[in-house]
Amino acid sequence: MANLFLKFRLQNRNLQLKMAATRLGKEASDLYAVKKQPVILSRGDLIAKATVQRVVVYNNDRCLCRVEK
Repeated sequence: MANLFLKFRLQNRNLQLKMAATRLGKEASDLYAVKKQPVILSRGDLIAKATVQRVVVYNNDRCLCRVEK
């Protein structure tokens, strides 16, 4: 039972991390659309980079999500 609980907590944490990465990537993309120049945003361990070609969000140098043109 404890193993199942730990598995659920890990799954929940990963989902929350992906949701936070998606929000930060959207924020960086929106800011790029306004500024028309590359944008780098960070929140805690997350870093989002938006350019004309792509938006990439990293967590401690690990790519969590990437959207390319």
